[in-house]
Amino acid sequence: MTRRVPVAAWLALAACALPRHALADDGIPALLQFAEQYQQRSDTPPDAARKTPSAAPPHTAKTTASARPVVKPSPPAAVTLMPRRSLQERDEQLARQRLELQALRQENAALRAAAHETPAPTVLPDLAPLQQWLAGLRRAWQGTPDSRRAAELVKQAQQQVAQEAQKRREQEQRFAKERGAWRQQQQTQAQWTVTPEQLQDENNRLSYAAGSALGRDIQTMLTERQSWGVPVDRRSLLAGVLDNLTGRERLPQQELNALMVKADETAGAARERIVNAQQQRDRAYVAQFSKRPGVQRSPTGFWYRVDYAGDRALPQDAVIDVVVKEKLTDGTVIQDMDLNGKVLSLPLSGFPPLFREAIGHLRDHGSITMVVPPALAYGETGYPPKVPPNATMVYELRIDNSRAPQPAADD
Repeated sequence: MTRRVPVAAWLALAACALPRHALADDGIPALLQFAEQYQQRSDTPPDAARKTPSAAPPHTAKTTASARPVVKPSPPAAVTLMPRRSLQERDEQLARQRLELQALRQENAALRAAAHETPAPTVLPDLAPLQQWLAGLRRAWQGTPDSRRAAELVKQAQQQVAQEAQKRREQEQRFAKERGAWRQQQQTQAQWTVTPEQLQDENNRLSYAAGSALGRDIQTMLTERQSWGVPVDRRSLLAGVLDNLTGRERLPQQELNALMVKADETAGAARERIVNAQQQRDRAYVAQFSKRPGVQRSPTGFWYRVDYAGDRALPQDAVIDVVVKEKLTDGTVIQDMDLNGKVLSLPLSGFPPLFREAIGHLRDHGSITMVVPPALAYGETGYPPKVPPNATMVYELRIDNSRAPQPAADD
């Protein structure tokens, strides 16, 4: 006969067996779960309880409320006392659940501590390989320093080659132009060339002499204008002469007339500037020279100073050897016979009046300095290209020697 134990007594025993730190799961106390299982076990006959293996352990605290069947209250029934083996199994199950609860409690504490800790800094990925790859790509795109230098040298070489080609083309064009002008000049010269056989004729000789004089005049005019500061192109000048002689002038006659007037005006203005400057220098020089000791003015109008009177009187009708140095008032030497080793030997009557009067103030081996105005020298024309127009001249005359004239030989 089975002994029945009051329900209150069993509940008190279960409460003593449970640990004090047991917690409810999903709103259902664990004690209610054990009470339900105990109720099921109490309804099972004793024989079936001994033959049937022990029931599956109840759901752990991790089981969700939705998966767990709804517990319905059952009517009170008679409580029977379970055997000792069932109590041992229950104790083991409770121990396992305590261990699981303790593990969950530690895991929960660890999660809470991790939540309050400062998060570890995010470790960025190593970008060095990517940067190296980009640098290599950039170098491949831009080229290495050597390749860039080589490209620059190639570019410079190409530019130099292009420049040299351009210069060569310009030189070829200029050479072709000069060659054409030279050929034309050769053809023109061939037309105006005189052979030695042709010069055997007297008329040809006279004509050639006149042309030579004209050429000297042209050369004198060219040199004179250049001394005035007027630029003259020799080739163009000669081309104008030849074209005029051949009747093939390259400019219209009206334009040529206007250009000739302009050329004369330019030359005249340059000449006037030179003459004015020269006259100012001459006046200053004459004023200074006239105040020097021993300076006198001759009846003909020039100023002179006897530097050395000489040693003996000149013989009557003697042949006098003189050396003259001619220069401008600014010191420009025109002729220096002593420097050139030249001596002029003439009887006194053979000298121009100016020098004849100067020699008359000297004896043999004497010397004199003269300042001669333009009217007694080269005048308004001057002596191109060395002596400008209206130039005052300075002469240093020295008698080198004198000798009596040789008697004429008898026939």
